[in-house]
Amino acid sequence: MDKEKKVIILKNLIEERKLTEFYEIFGYIDKKYLHLKTGMNYYRLLRNVKNPKGFTYEDTFNIARVLKVTPRQISDLILSQIENKKKK
Repeated sequence: MDKEKKVIILKNLIEERKLTEFYEIFGYIDKKYLHLKTGMNYYRLLRNVKNPKGFTYEDTFNIARVLKVTPRQISDLILSQIENKKKK
């Protein structure tokens, strides 16, 4: 499937709140794709996917720009992943 179509599908899933944690994004797009589009270091992205506390506001805005959603929606996914990790 075309990467732009995947981004549109992912955008719709995020807007409909069907995704609950940040790492679920990568079931639809590759980490490499996000790394290339945001300019984020690949290994830093991998580390932050496992422990999203390392994401900066700038990262959040860049990811939101690539996925065509609001930074708030990305922040909500990151926060949800952090909170769920604390519960475990």
